[in-house]
Amino acid sequence: MENGEIEAEGGAVDTECDGGLEDTDDDNLCFGCSPTNPVGLRLEFDVVDNRAEADFRPRTEHCGVREVVHGGLVATLIDEAIGHVIHRNTDSVSVTKSMTVDFRRPV
Repeated sequence: MENGEIEAEGGAVDTECDGGLEDTDDDNLCFGCSPTNPVGLRLEFDVVDNRAEADFRPRTEHCGVREVVHGGLVATLIDEAIGHVIHRNTDSVSVTKSMTVDFRRPV
C-alpha cells in the first residue's frame, strides 16, 4: 500500500484528491459546502446555539433506491453539520477520524 491509499477488501483504494477540479483556485473544495465544487452539495449552514441547519433537497442521483436517500450521503450531511458547529466554536478546521451512524428508518 502506498501513500494516499487506504486498504479495502479486494485491494487498495486511491484517496488522493486530484483530477476534475484543476480549474479552480479555491482552497475550499469541500464536497458538502464549497460553493465552487462542481459536483458538491453546496450547503450553506446557519449555526446558532450549537445547532447547524442547511437546506438540502435530495435529487434522484442522491438515492440508493427510489425515494430513499443513500445512507452515505445522509452521513455526509451529519458530518458537515458537526464540522460547522466545531468551526464556529473553535475557529479551526476539523476532519472526521471515524463515524458510526445507526439509522432508525430510511430517509
